[in-house]
This record gives sequence, structure tokens and C-alpha cells, in this order.
Amino acid sequence: MSAPLLTVIIPTYERPEVLGRCLEALAASEDVELSRLEVIVVDDGSSGTAVTDLLERVAGAAPFELIPLRQENAGQAKARNRAMEIARAPLWLFINDDTIATPGMIAAHLRGHGESPDPQLGILGRVVLKPDIPMTGPRSLHFDHMYASIAGRTMLDWCQFWTTSLSVKGAFFKDHGIRFDAEMRYLHDDVEVGQRLFEQGFQLRYDPECLGHHDHAISEDDLFRNAEREARSLVYWANKRPDRLSDLARFGFTPAKKTWERAVKYPLLSVGFNALTRPVWRLVARCAWPVLPGLSRFLLSQCYAATKRRTLRFLLSSAAAVLLTLVLTSCVEGGGSAPIQEPEAPTSYVETIRGSDVAFEMIWVPEGNFWIGKTEVTWDEFLLYCDFEESGAVPPGADAVSKPSKPLEDVAPYDRDWGTGKRPAVGMSWNAARKYCQWLSQNTGRTYELPTEARWAIACGPRPDDLDAHAWHYGNSEGMTQEVGLKKPNDLGIHDMYGNLWEHVANPWSQDEPERACYRGGAWRTRPENVTLEGRLAFEEAWTMLDPNVPPGVWWVPDGDRLGMRVLRPGPVR
Repeated sequence: MSAPLLTVIIPTYERPEVLGRCLEALAASEDVELSRLEVIVVDDGSSGTAVTDLLERVAGAAPFELIPLRQENAGQAKARNRAMEIARAPLWLFINDDTIATPGMIAAHLRGHGESPDPQLGILGRVVLKPDIPMTGPRSLHFDHMYASIAGRTMLDWCQFWTTSLSVKGAFFKDHGIRFDAEMRYLHDDVEVGQRLFEQGFQLRYDPECLGHHDHAISEDDLFRNAEREARSLVYWANKRPDRLSDLARFGFTPAKKTWERAVKYPLLSVGFNALTRPVWRLVARCAWPVLPGLSRFLLSQCYAATKRRTLRFLLSSAAAVLLTLVLTSCVEGGGSAPIQEPEAPTSYVETIRGSDVAFEMIWVPEGNFWIGKTEVTWDEFLLYCDFEESGAVPPGADAVSKPSKPLEDVAPYDRDWGTGKRPAVGMSWNAARKYCQWLSQNTGRTYELPTEARWAIACGPRPDDLDAHAWHYGNSEGMTQEVGLKKPNDLGIHDMYGNLWEHVANPWSQDEPERACYRGGAWRTRPENVTLEGRLAFEEAWTMLDPNVPPGVWWVPDGDRLGMRVLRPGPVR
């Protein structure tokens, strides 16, 4: 059998009838070699055997390869991740179990990627309500409202990363370690992935010829349940990405809105759309739909937003959300608005790598509004990512983020025969350092990255007068790295900012050489007079000459025994 061209990924839960229509529509696709279509359906713990029986019947008759998977109920995000782990085709198409492909939808996706082979480009198709389902106010606010907002556009933003009919190059996901966040079980799990993809240079094009129909007669109660679910996803998202909190304003996350909106607009709306009046407005909306659909949509949208704000207030005031650094303002007795409370000052903390007992400490740097590693990344930490034995014991696993293979011992032992443990990890490439940050972010649920040069300098501080007490350098290192944290820390409590290893930073050496790595801080083999705050080191291609891989230096730098890394976590939005 020929290798598949396209993998269709479909999560499903408790909807065997509509799933059957979805698969039937795929089988009726035109201008496509269906034998080279791979369809992976992940049943998210549906009760009974209806879904299982359906998939067994379809698998025996479908013109494409159908791969059924099943998991305990954990949400569509985790279901998509499972399918991505085994997808074999270079192109992945995400759809829902209620997306009914038109005969030309699959061919249009394939054609679009053939015309635009750039690895970072994805294609969003159009999905509208199935023609035989009557349009109502709640249904008009679902997909039809979403797609009306992008009519006439070609290139889209990350906030339109909708997995209704969306195709991507699978290699881009794998190369950048992108997976859906399984903690976002209901809404915005797809858009949150879009946010991270765009940070890696992803682009999204809209092609309405990739047309599908939405086979879901959403009810009014469904709509308002979605408002509560969306609020829960937004609170989780805000805790996960405090550095991007302002982005959530577009989704109605009240704490990220402008001050006047929090102080004036939303209190006034709460008067008009409160627990007593919302049922009345919903009744008016139902009556108005046949004659005044615009008024009906307006009233329903305001009731939806009010329901979401009410849920947000509840969640943000509960103990589960105390980590948020912003609070909702409310009207106070006598008029006016309550002042915005100051969030508690961030503090240093210890992070444990999930699936292990390895931990590292992050130091809060108030001047720069970020946390930075108390020490350089050690072998204890880095080897969990490398997973040379491919045990997959520490999530997100070997296939979630591309990772380095074990370097050949006769070229350069990865630890230089100095030992591992608490010694700093050495010799990783700039690419490997960034991939480690992606892996660590997925493992912990926090955003970790390399520091920029400016942030590195803030954390480093001035060169100490007693350098020997603070840094391992050519004069005291005994010709190798030393365990982290043995020298005195700087005034912030950070060790080895000077010496031990030159540290990767996020910036390239220069704008004219964007692929050339830059390092700061000096190393064990740097003469003490050259260990300075201003000192910089540029990557040299000659360092990779002994690497037998083609191209060399993708993961390891054979002559990189002076190179290491430290991680940074951005602070909350101020």
C-alpha cells in the first residue's frame, strides 16, 4: 500500500449517527485517490458500543484506511494528540465529527498545499450550517458568525486557528513540539495551539473552496453551556500564559479589558443583562428571530457575554484561581468603581519536571519582570529531554518534541567524560537549546524560553570584584566544568552567570547573520580578564566539523565543550 498523502484527524464523543455521516462524506470525496487517505478516529470514551460498532463496519468497507482509537474520556485535545502521534501522512487535516465534507473539500485542501508547499503554511476551510438544518438565532452565532468575520480575507491570525476544517504540514508540529493542551477540554483548545504556532512563524490562509457543512443543530441551552465552558478555558489560559494576557481581551476575558470597560461598560451591561432579565431577553430573542434576526442575534450575544462574565467572576473569586494577577472590578456602594487591587508580587519558586523527581529553581528578577534559572541547565534536567533510551517515561514523550539522538562516543562523548548529574549540560546546539525550552514548557505547563541578551544582562548584574568567589574560569576550573551552584550567587541569588559555560541567548549574533548563535557570560576555559558583562561569543561553523551528520551541528556541537544554557520564564503582564 502506498504511503498516505493526507491524515484526517477526528475526535468523537457520543455521536455515532453524525460520525457515520461524516465518514460517509469522506468516502464520497471526488478527485482524490482515496486509497492514500488515512482517517484516524479517536473515541473519547463514548458509552456503550455504538461508536465501536460503527467504526468496525466502516473499516471493512471504506475506500480509505480507517484507524480507530479509543481513550477514557479526557477531551478532544488529548484525542487529537493521540492521533498526531501515529499519523503517517505529511499533511494533517483536523475536522470535527460533525463536519460533513463536500465532495471537493479534501481535493481543495490537497490542491492548496500543492500550490503552497511552505512548511509553515496551514489552510483553513469554510464550514457553514448543513442546508437541511433550519437556521436559528443560536445557530447563527456559532460557525456562521465566526466565518462571517473573515469573509473576503486571505491571510488569517492565530485566533482563527479553528479545527473545523484545517490542514497543516505535520512536520511543522513535530519540529516545534506542538501539541494540544489536554487541560483545555472544551473550547479554545485549538486557538491556544494557534497562538503557540504563530510564535514559531506559522501562517494561516483561508480557502472557502475547502467547504464543509456543520451537522449540529445547536440549541439555545447548548449555546449558553458553551459560554460557561469558554469562561473556564479562558481562566486556565490566563494562568498558563500571563505573558499574553492582553490577547484574551478579544475573547471577552474581562480582566484583560481596558480600565474604562471594567469600570463603566460592564457594570452598566450587568444592570441590563442580569440573572433576572436574561431569561426575558432570551424569550424576546426567540420571538424576534423570524422578523428581526439582527435584534435576535444582538440580544442572544449580550446574554451569552453576560453568562460568560458571570462565570468568570465566580471562577476568579474561587480559591482555584488565586494565581491570577488581575481581579475583576465591581460597582461599589454610593457609585463609582472599586480600585483595581494590586496583585501579589511574584516570587521565586521550585519547578519539578513532571514524571521525574528532578527539580530546578527559578529566581524572580523584578527589574526585568521575569524569572530565570538559578543555575545553568544541568545534565539531570537535559537528559530527561534527550531520553536516549526512548523510554517515554517523562512527558511529553519522545514523539511530542523532536529531540537529539545520542552523539557518537568516538566523536565527542556528550558529557566530555566529566560526568553528568549536577554538572551543567554542555555542547547542545542553538536548535537543541530552543527545543529543550519547548519540551520543558509542554512538560510543566509554563512558558520557558532562552533569555534575550538584554534580559540576560539584567539578571547577570555587574562583574563582581572577587571573581574567583563567583565564577569558574581558566584560572580555577581545573580544565572542566564544575557542578552548578558551588560558587557564590550574585545579589539576586543566581549562580554562575559569570563563567562555567557560555550561555545560549535568544538573539542571533547580528541582524545580518540571523542563523548564527550568540553566547554570553564566559566559560571554564575563558581567561578571567575576559569574563565580563559585555563579553559576547559568536558561533563558528568549524566547531561542527567532526559531526558526521548532514547537515552537521543540528543537535550537538562536537567542539562545544564551552557551551551551555539557562532558561527564562516571562513574568505577568503589567
